Amino acid sequence: MRRAKACPVVAHVRGVVHLARGEGEEGYTCIANGTKGAGVAIVAIGATVATGGMAAGPACALVGGAAAGSQVALDGVDTGIRSAKQRKFVPAGTWAGAKLAVDTGDAVHIVDAVLAPVQTAALAAGGAAVARGVASYKATAAVAVEQDLAGVPQSSAPSSQAPVVRPNPTLNAANLDALPPRPANHPSALPPRAAPQPPAAPQAPAAPSVAPSQGAASAAPSFFSADSMGSVLTAISEVSEAYSAGAQARIVADAAVEFPMKSTQHAWKHRHQLPLGPNAPQNWSNATMSWFRTWLRNQLDASAMYDLTYRGVVNHRMFYNQANGVGLVFKVVQQGAGMDFVACFPLSPQQIAHVLSHGGKMN
Repeated sequence: MRRAKACPVVAHVRGVVHLARGEGEEGYTCIANGTKGAGVAIVAIGATVATGGMAAGPACALVGGAAAGSQVALDGVDTGIRSAKQRKFVPAGTWAGAKLAVDTGDAVHIVDAVLAPVQTAALAAGGAAVARGVASYKATAAVAVEQDLAGVPQSSAPSSQAPVVRPNPTLNAANLDALPPRPANHPSALPPRAAPQPPAAPQAPAAPSVAPSQGAASAAPSFFSADSMGSVLTAISEVSEAYSAGAQARIVADAAVEFPMKSTQHAWKHRHQLPLGPNAPQNWSNATMSWFRTWLRNQLDASAMYDLTYRGVVNHRMFYNQANGVGLVFKVVQQGAGMDFVACFPLSPQQIAHVLSHGGKMN
């Protein structure tokens, strides 16, 4: 119970309860002791941080001394408040122990008076030592992580020292000759991509409009540069050959094509990459969503359909409009009975040709 009257927070709660019951003296004692305990802890923590760069022995001694001194000082403040209230000298804490030792001269009381601040100093110094030990362990672990295969810390190596080459003994000529040949469509075996051409202003038709049919032999606008949608292409890992016109028409007619609000709005945020035309709305609203869904559906109806593995997930389809280079991705749902819109982006003729001419495999 005595500890509950001195522990910060707990003592404060007890003090409030005592005050609510009309027990003013008990309430003040709990709140005062809890406040003094918190003050000593704050001083000890501050001293520990301030002495972080010192040697362990002197640092712990300073932390302990600061904690003991703060305890005596706070007990002095408490003594002054109690004495002023009762108009007589009423010592508290370490001051009460010292007065008792002086009044009685008893050896036990003298030892108790001395041990009270010493105990506080020892606890604070021990806490500082533990904190320094934890910090030292973390620093040692960080250095260990830097060690290379030879066991030499990188941070201690001279900056002018060149790294030591350690060849892998298993990579010899015999083992390399035994490896299977690299596939012809492997990305590292493909010719480098042509440098992108400077973008030109697109001549987009008024939207929403139905793009020309997939049989039209018109080139894609020049503003679809070869590198502009590289991040989109890396998400496409496999594409099938295009469906026949009859098969595509039957599948699309039988499927429930949906344009979810979340994916539709996400595609709208990238509308500056799409040939929406000069009549396209500028601000997102319910009317804009309806307009954009109509535009997307028009693109689907004018595109060729491919099976697609998108971001590593199968059961997707891509609709590519050869006339304007727009590609739409749908997820096949309900065991093929539905298609949900996922994404929309432009693909240049070089990009779509690269995908289809190399087996549809992209890394």
